[in-house]
Amino acid sequence: MITVEEAWSLIEQNPLVRRTETKSLEFALSHVLARTVRAKIDQPRTDLSAMDGYAVRLDDVSEAGTILRVVDKVPAGAVPSRVVNSGEAIRVFTGSAIPDGANHIVIQEDVDIQDSTIRVSKGYSHSSHIRKKGLDFSSGAEIISEGQKLGAVELLAIASANYAEIEVYSRAKVAILSNGDELRSPGAMLKAGEIPNSNAIGLKSLLETWGAEVCYSAIAQDHMESIQSHIEQIGTECDVIVPVGGASVGEYDLMKTAFANNAFETIFNKVAVKPGKPAWFSRRKDQRVVGLPGNPASAIVTALLFLKPLITGLPHIFLNADCQAGIGANGDRECFLRGRSENLQEHGSGKLKVVAANDQDSSLITPLVEGNCLIRRTPNASAIAANATVDILPIE
Repeated sequence: MITVEEAWSLIEQNPLVRRTETKSLEFALSHVLARTVRAKIDQPRTDLSAMDGYAVRLDDVSEAGTILRVVDKVPAGAVPSRVVNSGEAIRVFTGSAIPDGANHIVIQEDVDIQDSTIRVSKGYSHSSHIRKKGLDFSSGAEIISEGQKLGAVELLAIASANYAEIEVYSRAKVAILSNGDELRSPGAMLKAGEIPNSNAIGLKSLLETWGAEVCYSAIAQDHMESIQSHIEQIGTECDVIVPVGGASVGEYDLMKTAFANNAFETIFNKVAVKPGKPAWFSRRKDQRVVGLPGNPASAIVTALLFLKPLITGLPHIFLNADCQAGIGANGDRECFLRGRSENLQEHGSGKLKVVAANDQDSSLITPLVEGNCLIRRTPNASAIAANATVDILPIE
């Protein structure tokens, strides 16, 4: 049995093969960028007016009362057809290109219009209201770096840099293989002894949150032939297989044996963690298997601890929090208590506070619903009093 840190190290040493693909921007949301994007153009591409008004020479409007002749109009998107000479003005709008010869915009509120002339109501000493070429970014500038998860603003920036498609990391394809004769699809008419297969729904949601694609989900019965059949159906198309249940030492716990019989090499098969000691990890060529316990809390906690870093390729980041109630001494396994931090979403505005759920039984779902973090307790840790500092791991 290995420690949690040793398990993380072995997962890091056996990462997923990261494949890439080209995606249209319309379908790239939430993907991770595989190649740094550099601007193909300047933004803006030319000097632009920042206001509705008149493009003029600054020297012409140093004093209030100046009268200028309006000689042209440049709508946004149009190319100016003439130069602004001394004593002249050209009508422009927000986003209009600045005509040659002009170096200042008189906003329309500061002029009196008289036929084809304008009278400037105030004098100006410096150039204003012009967005210079490349103000936002210049051609060749880094826009979004490799490894960034793409949200709305990132995609907006990439589109502004004149890209229609980009290279992203392909989503990891995952198969969930639940195990147990008692499991039925949620919503089914349940007979005595049967339960909904809730783990598959929760794990699918977590995996999609982490950027993976669940391409297979099924229930294997408690015999080797059923498990073997599903392993064959999954084949080599999935990057990760997540068996849930069947990993303990009972007569019907056959998952690890079934995968070993199919040439999957065991990397670790037990972790000194509570909940979730039966968690295991194996591989076959480019495929990885993260086996999870069947109890709901154990399944979700071990998925957060061991499946998430494999899928995302990122280490866990723990936060410090003040525990509002005392916690008893811990045993010889590292323990992750379900808890709630009331100000977790406001992190940065003050010290985090956390309280552990009263009942930490691994079969209970309510503490997960009411909680939003895991409180880390190292092996053989002494009891702590209220307001002691603890490490917490946020839950999505």
